[in-house]
Amino acid sequence: MHVMTRTNRWLDRFDILAGILLVDYAILVTNLVSRYTAIAVVLPIVLTVRIAQLASGLRGIWLQVGQVAAALGLLAAVADGIWPGRVTGGLVNALFAVAMFASFILVATHVLRTEDVTARTMLASLCVYLLLGLCFALIDTSVGQVSRHFFMQRGAHDYSDYSYFSFITLTTVGYGDLTPFGSVPRACAVLEAISGQIVLVTLVARTVSSATSMRHRRDR
Repeated sequence: MHVMTRTNRWLDRFDILAGILLVDYAILVTNLVSRYTAIAVVLPIVLTVRIAQLASGLRGIWLQVGQVAAALGLLAAVADGIWPGRVTGGLVNALFAVAMFASFILVATHVLRTEDVTARTMLASLCVYLLLGLCFALIDTSVGQVSRHFFMQRGAHDYSDYSYFSFITLTTVGYGDLTPFGSVPRACAVLEAISGQIVLVTLVARTVSSATSMRHRRDR
């Protein structure tokens, strides 16, 4: 019991979550997914959901959604390893996207409920942004695997392309070297761009409001 408690306290940190998210991103951009799907993706995703729950201190429906999606993603990854195909591959990424989105909700809720601006809060805000980008990277990959034609630019596209496209869309940079093709990919891109701006504005506004509130409390 004491060992489990110490482990949970060690995982109850947003810097650990940020590190795991960077590992998730590195796995996607190096294409480890295509070769070692179950090992490369499942463990970081499960850790992401678990650490997001511990660090945010929240439970409820979104935690359950994240845990179920990660478990089903594991089963789908095993099925994809046995019977590889674009449908099973798309299902794996869709389920992991749901797990990422559930983690995003948990951490974002924690940030919005926190009154003080601390290093922990700033790390949590960073995790929110990374979770959103990774979530859309998995969604785009899933759509691309099922439709086989996500980008206007022809040719084979891998996880690194989808991850890159997700984050330049999230930040509204839009270099134009990769552009979505068709109604669904375009809808995904628009939704991510809008979501990214809403999240960014909300986090900045929340941080400023919390900082102002802290200053007023100190002045009193």
